[in-house]
Amino acid sequence: MTGDSPVPAPSVRVSTAAVAVLSGGAAGGIVGLTAYLLEVRALGRTAAWLGGLALAACADGLVGALLSSVGHWLLDLAFGAGSSRRAAGALVAWVRGSGGGVGAPADRERSSWLIASLAGGAVAVPLSFLSVRWVATRFHAPEYVAALAIGFTLASLAAAALLTAGVRRALRARPHRGRLARALSFANVLALGCALILAAAVGAWWRARPAIVGAGAEPLVEITVTGALVLVFAVLAAAFAPGWPVRRWPGLIVLGLCVVGLAGLGSLAGPRSLVLSERLLGAAMVAALQGASDVDGDGHGSLFGGRDCAPWDATISPSAREVPANGRDDNCSGGDAARRAPPDPRFGPLPAAWPTRPDFVLVSIDTLRADHVSAYGYSRQTTPHIDRLAARSTTFLTALAPGPRTAASVPSVLTGRSLHRNDLRRTGEGDLALLLPENVLFAEALQEHGYLTQAILSHRLFDPASGWSQGFASWDWSPGEGDANSAITGPLVTQKALLALAARPVDRPYLLWVHYYDPHARYLPHPGFPSFGPDPVSLYDGEILATDTYAGKVIEEALRPPFDRRTVLIVFFDHGEGLGEHCPPGVHHGLFREMLHVPLIVHAPGIEPSRVKEPVGLVDLYPTILNLAGLPPTGTTTGRSLLPAMMAGRGDPERALFHELAWSQPFRARSWVGVTWRGHRELRDLITGSRLVFDLASDPAERNNLGDSGAAWEADIAAALDAFIDTTVAVTPMMQSLVWPGGSAVR
Repeated sequence: MTGDSPVPAPSVRVSTAAVAVLSGGAAGGIVGLTAYLLEVRALGRTAAWLGGLALAACADGLVGALLSSVGHWLLDLAFGAGSSRRAAGALVAWVRGSGGGVGAPADRERSSWLIASLAGGAVAVPLSFLSVRWVATRFHAPEYVAALAIGFTLASLAAAALLTAGVRRALRARPHRGRLARALSFANVLALGCALILAAAVGAWWRARPAIVGAGAEPLVEITVTGALVLVFAVLAAAFAPGWPVRRWPGLIVLGLCVVGLAGLGSLAGPRSLVLSERLLGAAMVAALQGASDVDGDGHGSLFGGRDCAPWDATISPSAREVPANGRDDNCSGGDAARRAPPDPRFGPLPAAWPTRPDFVLVSIDTLRADHVSAYGYSRQTTPHIDRLAARSTTFLTALAPGPRTAASVPSVLTGRSLHRNDLRRTGEGDLALLLPENVLFAEALQEHGYLTQAILSHRLFDPASGWSQGFASWDWSPGEGDANSAITGPLVTQKALLALAARPVDRPYLLWVHYYDPHARYLPHPGFPSFGPDPVSLYDGEILATDTYAGKVIEEALRPPFDRRTVLIVFFDHGEGLGEHCPPGVHHGLFREMLHVPLIVHAPGIEPSRVKEPVGLVDLYPTILNLAGLPPTGTTTGRSLLPAMMAGRGDPERALFHELAWSQPFRARSWVGVTWRGHRELRDLITGSRLVFDLASDPAERNNLGDSGAAWEADIAAALDAFIDTTVAVTPMMQSLVWPGGSAVR
């Protein structure tokens, strides 16, 4: 047969539909296994980990089989029945075509097509990844990220097709001979081209991964890669399988195994919890199965780990408010909650010669984790000014934030209670919580007793419409009105704070809150400051060093005589930062140590310096301020006063601290709650039922999930978290609209 001969169809009967399913299942299975191995670390419970591995493979394999089957069906629909078989025959003849060997017309024809296709692929693959990265770093609404990412991916494929046509035309216009012809033979080009595209894909993924993870677009990437592998596997199957008698039943078996594996393994708590704990395609499919079993429309399924204990009653679900002692389990926590007395804020007696109505200066810094502060043992000298303050103050070594985001943490600082015990409403921007006027902020309590209250802030989250400004006579958020993520705001914040402190009254008690945003991603070099290096961690440390210098000027002015004898200075950090442990920089989607463990330093006149190792929370700042101001408890807070720990130099080792987070992403929504107690931490997703349990003493990096281990302490910590959920609105109107758009408000 010559290069111009007609193309024969395969002589052996082959079910192209079966080949499509087998190719798609294999491609998806490989992608699922790879994603699971990359994202889910080796855990202690081997059986559960292997089950999760199989669940991920089944989920992606099913997607691959469906994609391949749909492509096969569309080909036959568009070009007539049997088109897929004729295309396979043509492909076989093209790949196996003769014509005189290397350099012959048929070989040159195949090589020109292959080179052109590889050139297009080398452009399309990295362009797709980088376009997703660009979209994810500039848009926050999940629906925009998903739609634009798909659009850019299609545009990348179109650009690749144009490039392919152009390269092929150029190659055909210039015939190749001798060594060049041998170098551009089909086999050589195929091997080299595949290696180059693989390298381009790996490099592009590595470059784009932080933004893709931040946008929750990993399932989109898995689908895209699966689709590309389906095409590759289909080509290989068409080229090498025509001699094999492939019938329909192998494809049906593969499809059935994927369905049964997804449904069966998705019903097992161990594998399901591991897959749901990561943002994988398998997690999205399990969540979809849970949603499919939502019969009563309350947003929770009752199968595949769904936590709806009353599938036919929409008033009972994990999103309902638990009404104590009403004879039913409203929020599916395992029983009716008992009535509980309001928590005791545990105010302590004031020190001798304590000033009446002392001044308060609060300096908060965004996104600063405790293990990157020199006073907390960090090897780099990132915080010399804060270190000097810590040496003459009470330093709380195990202070925990109520959430890993400003919007999940600051409201609790302002109200002194857990985020979803507040009266909230949602803005439409992710998980931003607006505090309603029904809440009593600590600034309001101080203002009612004669305090002049001021705040200087540096991000758009502090827009007065947030409700966070209640009780502040002056609320200056102008440094953050622009794009604080790509600007340095520290110098302006410092300038405004120094002017405010210079004008503070001497005959009236005073409150000033100053918030620095600069350590938040994106990490920017600060002119005039030394550099630790160009890598993300070093850039982050550089931002910390610069912010410490800015804040140091405010600290010095706040404690300038004679104000040092009447000023309580509190330096705190609203949440930490992920540097690749569980999330990339700038992505705050987890209730893990690096997100929650923050520095907290309180300088009070006349109280001896100490280092308190027992756990405390930022939720404790409100009652502490009231206690030190000599004001009575408001009866609305869930935190405790830190004054007893400051006086004794030690806290309560039995203290349980709770954390919350809700967010929405293109492929799923999450609603996490967590508790840290007695050296352990449990995290629970109220929507999917996923659980993560860690022993922080033996596993401080929180890699070994001990969920369902049967240990006695696991039952105790689960009961503590159940009690917290029973006394907290598990899913507020904000979270309800995040997870189920158009759903009814839950109050």
